[in-house]
Amino acid sequence: MAGLFENKQVLTRIFIGIFVGLIAVSMLLYLVPQGPGAGAASTDTVATVGGQSISLQDIQQQLTQISQRNRSPSRWNRFTRGRS
Repeated sequence: MAGLFENKQVLTRIFIGIFVGLIAVSMLLYLVPQGPGAGAASTDTVATVGGQSISLQDIQQQLTQISQRNRSPSRWNRFTRGRS
């Protein structure tokens, strides 16, 4: 009788392990971001607003224009320095 009880525990642990493994694999497939071929507009796209993608280069150009007009606070200068 003790051998039968131990077998149930082993089978239950195996079943739980398989179930948790399936959940982990499904979460991995669902939550990992897809590559650029899976619908992303570009690898440097920061956001998409109204169907128009905004790239990192667009943001850098805007920050450069703002800083050239001397309207940028000094705290923003660290974001525009050293960027190409």
